[in-house]
Amino acid sequence: MSALTQIPRLESRNRPKDSLWEAVGDVVAAGQQVVLDRLDLLRYEVTADIQQIAVGAGLLAGASVMALLGWTALSVALALLLTRALPPDASVAIVAVVNLAIGAVAFALGLRRVKRPAVGAADSSEAANG
Repeated sequence: MSALTQIPRLESRNRPKDSLWEAVGDVVAAGQQVVLDRLDLLRYEVTADIQQIAVGAGLLAGASVMALLGWTALSVALALLLTRALPPDASVAIVAVVNLAIGAVAFALGLRRVKRPAVGAADSSEAANG
């Protein structure tokens, strides 16, 4: 019996409502607060995601510049190496053709990847048509 006396009753925790409309107003206010809290949480999560994406994009941009500089240095080194056996203009042309071929293959692979429909999109379009 002593454990029951320690638990406050519902009536003693909340003041009695004057009307049903006041109770409905409290429910609506609580619902609005839940929605606002969820929006704040969503805003925080989106902000964190955007910050993470921005840092990643910055690192990719810096890495791309470094890779381009490295590729240029390798191309120049290959052209200089080829000048030992070929005239300079022929060695530069060979390096340029190799670079163009690598670029064309990468472009074709990228284009094919972009044109390929996503797995979920193909399934949903078949369901809509079928």
